[in-house]
Amino acid sequence: MLRSTDGGKSWQSSVVSAQNISGLAFTDARTGFCSDDMSGVLRRSTDGGAGWRAAFYPMSGERNAHATSTSDPSAVWIVNDTHAWVSNTNGQNWMRTTLVPAGPVQASVFADSAQGWVVTKAGIVQRLKNSPLLSATARVSPGAMHLYPAWPNPVGPDQLGGMLRFRLDAPGHALLEVYNSAGVRVARLVDTRLPAGDHVAAFSSEGLPAGSYFAQLRVGTFSRTVRILVLR
Repeated sequence: MLRSTDGGKSWQSSVVSAQNISGLAFTDARTGFCSDDMSGVLRRSTDGGAGWRAAFYPMSGERNAHATSTSDPSAVWIVNDTHAWVSNTNGQNWMRTTLVPAGPVQASVFADSAQGWVVTKAGIVQRLKNSPLLSATARVSPGAMHLYPAWPNPVGPDQLGGMLRFRLDAPGHALLEVYNSAGVRVARLVDTRLPAGDHVAAFSSEGLPAGSYFAQLRVGTFSRTVRILVLR
């Protein structure tokens, strides 16, 4: 991968351990995402593209064909053959939209948070409808509030972390935090108002010693906790 920090006058190379980089998107000067449509691995940079690390996101393992970003609001979209995932928290949590089954995706483009298009290799174009970034509500079953088990679990020594998926049955302020076995908070993953529906937060195990950790989701009077085991 080549990167420039002077408007394209000169370029430096960055090594990325990918089979085939299919998409590249930056949400700001330092935070970037790249997709690999062969391995399905998503990678994230926090230093302007100088270095890249594999990230455990809900779409990992899929044929992620494209990555793109929008600026109003700042968000990154990852598109594969079945879904278009969006995050407006630099990958900390993700919202999913489902594509019409139309075959392998060729490309995608998003004009802003409300307008987006995906084209398949068969030439079929589909348009984004009801962007999760703008929706105030979502259709979910009553009583569907839930925090699902972490994945992967346990988190192995060769892994950077995992994912926590949760569901809200109505819009609300969600607080998702991780505590160690002594009850000390080690991470705050989500602390914002979210629409109803499914959400995913990334959990990083970097710098944490081996042991048991507990992720707690709180939304209003609802509270749910799941255990995460970190191995070293």
